[in-house]
Amino acid sequence: MVDTEATAVAVNEESLRYFKEHTTFSRLVTPEELADAVRMVANDAFGAATGQIIRVNGGLDVLGQQLSISGRWNLPDA
Repeated sequence: MVDTEATAVAVNEESLRYFKEHTTFSRLVTPEELADAVRMVANDAFGAATGQIIRVNGGLDVLGQQLSISGRWNLPDA
């Protein structure tokens, strides 16, 4: 979930709150962070890493896995 005006209009407050509360940094990803990831994979030095999935989600999947394993939360897969 990227923090943009479009996201603010298209996504309800409850969903935004969920994403903010369940990420490592308690916030949405910024457009600049997403652009940084795109620049990284577009760089020629990254050429040998093919077929990879780069998750730019503020740690949503990591935190969700940790909380699910501990039994504290039953979160959906990211």
